[in-house]
Amino acid sequence: MNCWIMPKKQYVMFRWLCVTFSCAYALAPALGVGGYGPDFTCSSCTMDMVLPDGWRKYIVAMIFFLRSVKPVCVMIYMLIGCKAFKKAYNDSPNNQLQRKITQDAIVMTCICLVCWTPIATIRGWVVLMQLIYGSGVFVLPTEDNVKWALLLHWVSLTPTVLALFLLDSNIQRATLQLRLGTFLGHIKNKIE
Repeated sequence: MNCWIMPKKQYVMFRWLCVTFSCAYALAPALGVGGYGPDFTCSSCTMDMVLPDGWRKYIVAMIFFLRSVKPVCVMIYMLIGCKAFKKAYNDSPNNQLQRKITQDAIVMTCICLVCWTPIATIRGWVVLMQLIYGSGVFVLPTEDNVKWALLLHWVSLTPTVLALFLLDSNIQRATLQLRLGTFLGHIKNKIE
């Protein structure tokens, strides 16, 4: 368990944001504001990116905006908090371990933001262009841009794992010992 004290306002903020946006996502289509449709991947449904006409399009656009901006704001807020926690503690052995864990969390969050930004930008572009030019009018990015953004989004776990492997000597040691143990066990079984 991390011995740094998390401010209570962060727990309250997290719960409030989760409940508020869950309700907005679930209730808006039920109340006739927007609807659901397939996402870029066509493997899942999300709020339809084709904006309705009239005043409803502004509510749907606001939900899209908050869906994209809220996670980034929370991640950046948590990154700033992690850096402040990291600076505030002395160099005792326990705090050194906490600093290392915090550094790993910062790296994972930054990689997540980098991998998530292209697809979120494309979604935002589609919604913004409809607000500017009218509902149902799409100024779309190229097909290759969408493919690369989806690829980066779906493989985001790979650069995260690679970065942690390269930056954390404990993970390197554990991985190499596991691999070496498996290799030696395989050789031992062949000898027998």
